[in-house]
Amino acid sequence: MLPQNSPTNDEISSELEEEAIKRFRELALIISEKSQIFRQIDNGICVLYLDFIDCPEECSFMMENSVLLTLAAHQLGLANFLVFQIGSKIKGWAKISPKNDINLKFLKNKIILVSCICLVFLIILISF
Repeated sequence: MLPQNSPTNDEISSELEEEAIKRFRELALIISEKSQIFRQIDNGICVLYLDFIDCPEECSFMMENSVLLTLAAHQLGLANFLVFQIGSKIKGWAKISPKNDINLKFLKNKIILVSCICLVFLIILISF
C-alpha cells in the first residue's frame, strides 16, 4: 500500500513529461517560449508537436532548422516524428530515425566546432 502523500502514476507521468519537454527546450535553444510543445503516442508511434499558434511567424524558421530540433529530440529519445503546426493546421513534419544518426553526429560536431570558433573569437575580443 502506498503512503497517503505519495504521488499517483498520472502525477508522476505528468511530471516526467514536463521534465522531458523542459530538457528538449534546453537542448533546442532556438525554440521560443511562446511555442507550445506536447507529445502524443498512437499505435506505438510517438509524435512531438510544436504548435506556433501564439507565434505563427516563427513556424517557417523552425521548419527550416528542423535538423537542430531533430537532433535534440533524438538525443532525448522523445519521438519518432516532429510535427510543426499553427493551431489545428499542420505546416510540416520531420522524421526522426536511426538512419539519421550519421547526419546528426555530423551536425553535432559542426555545432561544437562553431561554438569553439565563437569562443576563440570572444577571447580575442576580450584580450584587446
